Amino acid sequence: VSFPKNATDMEMARQLANVAGEPWRHKPGLIAKIERAEAIPRLEEILAASDGIMVARGDLAVEVGNAAVPALQKRMIRESFQEMQKESEQLVQLSTELRDLLRQSSEDELSLDVLKKAETIEKLAERVKNRMKNL
Repeated sequence: VSFPKNATDMEMARQLANVAGEPWRHKPGLIAKIERAEAIPRLEEILAASDGIMVARGDLAVEVGNAAVPALQKRMIRESFQEMQKESEQLVQLSTELRDLLRQSSEDELSLDVLKKAETIEKLAERVKNRMKNL
């Protein structure tokens, strides 16, 4: 769901998705794409009403400035993992920035910073995978 401002946006989208999936007995999961500054103060309620978040760094940077995005991203990930502990189904999707960075670099060119980011992503993916197994 793009541009959610609050939990109500996610709840309305969930109702529509459930109605659309009803003929197939399917209840789709919903990812909140956090793109607007106005969503940040309501992040906790958006997380509670969604099945995960996607951090939209580029769109968010337009609203809050490039310098503020890393701290906001860390906050969103931290709060999502706190929510995950409450409801082990919560997911976090990071932007494609790391994927693109890794594609552009050969093994010889990878900096320590890139390797650390990739390692962090790998650990996050493993945590999510383990939590999904326990469902």
